[in-house]
Amino acid sequence: MSSVEELERAFSLYFLELERCIRANCWWAALHLLVVLPDVCAALETREGRSTGVLYRNWCARYLTNLPVSGDEFYELRCCVLHQGRLRVKRSKYSSYSLLYSDYLNEREHSLQRSKSEAVAKDDLMLDLPILAEELIAGVRRWFEALQKRAKCVEAANVACHISSLARLRVEDLAVPVVGGVRLMFLTGSLHWRGVG
Repeated sequence: MSSVEELERAFSLYFLELERCIRANCWWAALHLLVVLPDVCAALETREGRSTGVLYRNWCARYLTNLPVSGDEFYELRCCVLHQGRLRVKRSKYSSYSLLYSDYLNEREHSLQRSKSEAVAKDDLMLDLPILAEELIAGVRRWFEALQKRAKCVEAANVACHISSLARLRVEDLAVPVVGGVRLMFLTGSLHWRGVG
């Protein structure tokens, strides 16, 4: 079984990249990371290490309890973002989603926009990106805790089996004859990694 610390280490690449994206105002990249996290978690729980739409929706329903959308709606958003590059959806109570982020907002929350503008769809759900990120990361951490409580279940055993296959950030300092040396960072799927994550 994987401990919470091992799971945190394994997911550190996702958490660090998400934080970097938000700090750099790379909202679109951040959203891609957010919608893929339930897939990664759901896949780790299976014997084959693969996710499906049903597994994604069920994982969201269990662990993303603070989202303003259902597991079905979040899955539809995921499909639209990852496969079609859009935020307009067809089978949701919302007709589209917008991403909101501003350092100047005092109160942060997701909100339903009933716009009269032609540029924004009616019933557009405005998602506050940092809040969405917090909610997703909290959901992943709830999943970490749930795995500890169900340590002897098949899903926990599958996670322990697959966790080492997650992409990791590998950092190496190379001894190159320049002041300060050279730091090389790359993503790897190697089982023989060392460094961050």
